[in-house]
Amino acid sequence: MKNVKNWSSWVPITKIFCVPHAIDEKSRNRDWKDITMDGRTGGIKGAFLIEDNGYLEQSDVGIYWIKIEKPSKKYKTSTWNYIGKSAKFSGRPKFQIGIAARVCEHINKMQNWPHRGDIIDALIRKYLKQLGEDCSLEKFKKEQIEKVRELRQNLRKESFSDYQSFRDYLSHNGKQTYRLEEEFSEFFTEHKNEFKNFDTTSKFFECVSVRFLKLPLKNYPHKRKIDEYKEKNTFYSKTDIKDIKNGFSKNTEQDLELYLEVQEHFEAYVDKAEGSCMGAFKAAISEINDLPEFNHKDETKGFLNGFTDILNERFIKDK
Repeated sequence: MKNVKNWSSWVPITKIFCVPHAIDEKSRNRDWKDITMDGRTGGIKGAFLIEDNGYLEQSDVGIYWIKIEKPSKKYKTSTWNYIGKSAKFSGRPKFQIGIAARVCEHINKMQNWPHRGDIIDALIRKYLKQLGEDCSLEKFKKEQIEKVRELRQNLRKESFSDYQSFRDYLSHNGKQTYRLEEEFSEFFTEHKNEFKNFDTTSKFFECVSVRFLKLPLKNYPHKRKIDEYKEKNTFYSKTDIKDIKNGFSKNTEQDLELYLEVQEHFEAYVDKAEGSCMGAFKAAISEINDLPEFNHKDETKGFLNGFTDILNERFIKDK
């Protein structure tokens, strides 16, 4: 891949993304409104892209690199880093897509916030654990509708003094009842006190910066088509694909085939860029010649195919 030197400069993350108070007093969220936490009552709100920030647009795709100027006790490094990707160049209107959606997701995970859709499941798990019962969530939600409603109402009756008391409420015997990936759990454990409330959280994110490698680059063969899809926000859902194949859409099967071909090629293109960036980090940037602290999956290994036999032959000859 030519010309992969087009990384943006480092930018404080708060110049591009808003990390708001966890509670939005004007929220219209139907399921999780009227929650009192850290001095406010409203609906739960996560990070979002600042409009007209001058650095990133919703539809920008490619590679992003998050750096946190805080030491890691476990990895014995001076910073925490994450290298990620987004090849999603289109999507439903009103939904965040591209790099922006991915970074917002990671900002929320750093704070150990459950996804809003996971809150009721966490409450049910806690209730079942307290009773010592073993029941699937789907079965419980289907058969215990009144109890599910009661668990929601009980949450709204609580008044949480700070962010951590809310997380503690979604825990049983000291273990939270919602999922957080291991690498983010390790991070949160080391920096838990910095996410106690809105003030401490805001201060923490002053130490976080981000940069981007926006794709596709000029030499990419499908660039014109990708730009067109981004501009028109072209997105084919499973329903759209079914309608096209059945002739119920103005789009043709030829349109769909081209879209899927471009999508598949672009995803592979972005995968290669991510593998290259991780390889560069391991080789030249990492203090311990390893992956970024948040990345537990080595995306460079997919490119080892084809080298194994040659390496084995080389070692045999050396012996």
